[in-house]
Amino acid sequence: MKKLLLTILVTILLAPTLASADDFEGLSSLGSQTTTTTPSPISFYYGDNNPSTNITFKTNCKKLPSVSIAGLPAGAFTPSVSTNPRSLGSSVLFVTVSFGGALLEEGQFSISITLTDACNPNLTQTTLYNVKVSSTFDVTSNYVLPSGYTGLAYNAAINFQYKGIYTPSVSFTGLPAGMTLSKVVQNSPNTSGIIPVQSYSVILSGTPTQSGFFNPQLFITDPTTDNTDTYSDNLSLTIIQSSNAPTIQASTTPVTSSQPGNITDLAGTNISSNGTVYMITASGQKRPYTSAGAFLSYGFNSWADVVTASSADLALPTGNFIPPRDGKIICSNKGSDTGTCYLITNSEKAAFTSSAVFTGLGFSFSNSLSGDVSFLNSAPNINSVTQTHPEGVLLNKGGTIYLVGNNGLLGVPDVNTLTSWGYTSSDSVLANSADNALPQIGVMPAHTAGALNPFGN
Repeated sequence: MKKLLLTILVTILLAPTLASADDFEGLSSLGSQTTTTTPSPISFYYGDNNPSTNITFKTNCKKLPSVSIAGLPAGAFTPSVSTNPRSLGSSVLFVTVSFGGALLEEGQFSISITLTDACNPNLTQTTLYNVKVSSTFDVTSNYVLPSGYTGLAYNAAINFQYKGIYTPSVSFTGLPAGMTLSKVVQNSPNTSGIIPVQSYSVILSGTPTQSGFFNPQLFITDPTTDNTDTYSDNLSLTIIQSSNAPTIQASTTPVTSSQPGNITDLAGTNISSNGTVYMITASGQKRPYTSAGAFLSYGFNSWADVVTASSADLALPTGNFIPPRDGKIICSNKGSDTGTCYLITNSEKAAFTSSAVFTGLGFSFSNSLSGDVSFLNSAPNINSVTQTHPEGVLLNKGGTIYLVGNNGLLGVPDVNTLTSWGYTSSDSVLANSADNALPQIGVMPAHTAGALNPFGN
């Protein structure tokens, strides 16, 4: 939950009247003059339960003072006082005043807190405050918007929750040309707590005409009495030139199976049935590719090598989907994140938090493909140019090529081994300092039929 920073004007009034030294065990020497203290500023939030503040009270009485509060916003309050017992009986008593309720009104208020000494009710201290009760917003920080293409319609939603009594206003700066905030939709509130929590969807739409990496800024403002409750955050958005949008189609009709109908094809064979392409695995399964992009992400695959499935092939049990190859940039072509580009790592999809991180780690859209990633789990976002490259990325480390693994690097012994897995030198990115610190854990083996990666998983 993000809470807004507040500027609070505080005024105080301290006007004790003194009692005898017998009542206060020596207080006469402390209270022979009027004293003025400045309390810390108070800031609260709409819906806060049992808010409190700390006050300094001068007394030698060994009992807690009583408390009364006037001017509080709406809510059922039962004020109380507590303190560290060790401070009782000292010349300065540090007390915590609890309001004992929930703040159910938003805005600016003048309240007074009066403490009355337990040893002599004639000794009181009243402190006046100007207090502001503010709204709160819950928004995902550094939100990565789905990617889009120039000349193509764009639509995306940003969701946020709001705890307050007003209708917030929303605005953006830094959107690419052709895009705009189209509407703000109020969803059903969550009414399970003390106060309702409102849910909103901010809809961005349009047809972008400008490509590049953008960091638009989102502003959500709650129109309280001074109109200063504003949440802001920088977002990340990539608009790709339409001429670079991946378009992938199977270019050939599958050839007839090399095996009779009652014999399965060999492990590693790609077979086709009713428009779905499968790979025969060494464990005797047929595993489906989810898209043409996933199929082509494995550089050793070719449409020309896909064969029509035999009846024996189709009788094999169906295994899990084959995800796109680790280390590949795949732009989603299905679902709510259509157009968003991810790095595939450890069979999961990892988003980049900014264009600077994407390019700073050496990645380029020129090597990207499109495909279905809706079934993949999300890996942690990639948010720093100084982090190690994730698993599956091919590195150029001082002219030597390595593949990033889970615990270190696989060395590449020769070009033939590299190309047997379908890699080319253009797939590699430059290693950074963090990569250079990784140990070499082995040597890349040559590709074998049915294997999807050099790690054997």
